[in-house]
Amino acid sequence: MRPVVVARSVVLASITAFALLPGSALAISQPGHEAIQVASPAFADGGPMPARYACDGEGKSPPLSWSNVPLSSKSLVLIVDDPDAPNGRFVHWVVLNLPPTVTELPEDAARGTLPVGAEEGRNGKGETGWTPLCPPWGRHHYHFKVLALRESPQPTHPTADDVMRAVSGTVIADGEIVGTYQRGGR
Repeated sequence: MRPVVVARSVVLASITAFALLPGSALAISQPGHEAIQVASPAFADGGPMPARYACDGEGKSPPLSWSNVPLSSKSLVLIVDDPDAPNGRFVHWVVLNLPPTVTELPEDAARGTLPVGAEEGRNGKGETGWTPLCPPWGRHHYHFKVLALRESPQPTHPTADDVMRAVSGTVIADGEIVGTYQRGGR
């Protein structure tokens, strides 16, 4: 399957006044930001994700790639969240301080193959690393967001909310790809 490049995400809120609304994806886009093109060879934008990335399978993090990162970027942040979670938005993965020269993460990068300097933040379970897809019911949407920053965030093992507060006003480009997953017969 070839990677699918996504178009700009819908503008939800300004990064300088971001809103973390229950039941909605983390709002990051802002008019005037450059668009980072985010893709995966494992799933098309808006399409289903294979079970190997879920609790039904191997629980691996999916491969991702991105392009169009501004040369002035100092670091990148990746946040993966599920706005369809029963208790509101659930964060599956937070990776910060990715070098701006990095253009991809391989499958299962959450298990020790992150680039030098990158740090994982805390997910919705309060742990570091990737939390496999495991929706209790229905088809859920998983937003894989890449942010290019003019400064590197400094928090240690932060949550997605901590990262968003730390990068407020420093995002110069962003993009996302959305995958879906529904557990068999549920």
